[in-house]
Amino acid sequence: MTTFAVTAASASSSPTCAAATMPRPPAPPPQLLTTLAMAGVQVCYAAQINLGTTHLVHLGLPHKFASLAWLAGPLAGLIVQPVVGFLSDNCTHPLGRRRPFIIVGALLTALSLLTFSNATQLATLISSKENVDAVSLALAVVSFFALDFSIQAIQAPLRALVNDVMPPAKLSSANSCISFYCGVGNLVGGLWTAVHWSSLYASLLSDIQIVFALSAIFLIVTTWFTVWSTQEQPLTTAKPPLLNSSVSAPSRLRSISALPSSLSSRVYNILRGIPDPFWGVFLIQLCTWCGFFTLFVYVNSWMAHNVFGGDPALPPSDPKRQLFDAGVRLGGTANATTAVVTIVYSAILPRLLNTFGITPVYVFSQLVEAFTLMAAINIRPGAFPPSAAWQLIAVGNIGAFGVVWATTVSVPWTIIMTALDSDPYYAANKGLFTTLFNVSQSFPQLVVAFIAPLILALRDDSSYVMFVGGIAALFGAVLVVWLRVERAVPKPIPISGKVASMSSIHVS
Repeated sequence: MTTFAVTAASASSSPTCAAATMPRPPAPPPQLLTTLAMAGVQVCYAAQINLGTTHLVHLGLPHKFASLAWLAGPLAGLIVQPVVGFLSDNCTHPLGRRRPFIIVGALLTALSLLTFSNATQLATLISSKENVDAVSLALAVVSFFALDFSIQAIQAPLRALVNDVMPPAKLSSANSCISFYCGVGNLVGGLWTAVHWSSLYASLLSDIQIVFALSAIFLIVTTWFTVWSTQEQPLTTAKPPLLNSSVSAPSRLRSISALPSSLSSRVYNILRGIPDPFWGVFLIQLCTWCGFFTLFVYVNSWMAHNVFGGDPALPPSDPKRQLFDAGVRLGGTANATTAVVTIVYSAILPRLLNTFGITPVYVFSQLVEAFTLMAAINIRPGAFPPSAAWQLIAVGNIGAFGVVWATTVSVPWTIIMTALDSDPYYAANKGLFTTLFNVSQSFPQLVVAFIAPLILALRDDSSYVMFVGGIAALFGAVLVVWLRVERAVPKPIPISGKVASMSSIHVS
């Protein structure tokens, strides 16, 4: 064995050996790579939010029915996420429980993005000339639904993956990473939307084709890093272990196993037994996402129609159509501003939470949401194109939503994960219960999708729909105080400080 021995002197005289003994650069924190796919998911959402509604209107969908196309989101949340959560909890694939679903979801999402953005081109290949318009709209609507279903199939397993592989000390830090990556994804997607690609490069492709193709590529790359860098322990056919197998199950577990065989009784008792404040935060999220959905669907059409006075039904060469397109691009800039605010606010959110507590910070987020949505009804320049001052006001109003986004993708999830971890049964089935919690973000979309056409039938103005969303956000602020959701979270708050600050994960 002495043949391979290297003395200190020889090592110092040999460049090769010296290089071999140099310390390796530190690996990035695991939570940065495990959660990276969320950036790809959010880029896809940003592309859909910025261009989805306007593209459907361009293809012939009446504006007042645009919200019905967004029914895909709540349906996916109510159907796909619970099913995927249950299947992934019990998946025995060699790659693990979550990664197979993340991979398939990413591939289907990329396919849906490309189909939606190329609906007209595909329609010319598969239909007669007189049916191109109808077929292209049908393809766009179907792929729009498929896009929401496939994105939802990524999100639930990704959230569960983070909770499976992260040690408790890094779990809140991982949730902060998710908040950060949501901001990055919104920023990238907003900036891509704000670029007039077709004129910049004299491309044969339209803006939406380029943006959606870039989004598909970005999603595949970020998903690959998540899957490659994260190691899951494959599930055996045995029942999943408790969170801490060295501790005997509490009386709640024994009582659940002793419940009557009636499925409805078992489900009722399991749902009733979810630790507090799960259902309180659930109600607040219902209000928050009622407001979110009014913004997601109408923000760019509001910018293009109310602020710029454009008309999407006119030919591309018409000045009013050009105003509409300019408004859509400024909407992308506004959403990019939202992303910047999200990133900055995510960095200071931990300190705010430990300084002021959860209730004031959570209430402030709800009030910001209410103000931005209710103010939209009064942002009417009167002259078109709007002045630089009016454009700045519109962009700033939407940009303030970054405060809400940074809060709602981290604080509620930290609270409910803390609640689930307090009981071994619920901790062992996080995939199922996190998808249940996601219903609080899906059901409001269903409500708004049906209410919005009624509001638009009375007042053909999307700012009135946004105003109603602001009222829902105000009610959410009341619930934060009334339900005292902060009582389950230990001090210091796990999302912050040495446990999980943005600076501690090297992304501040």
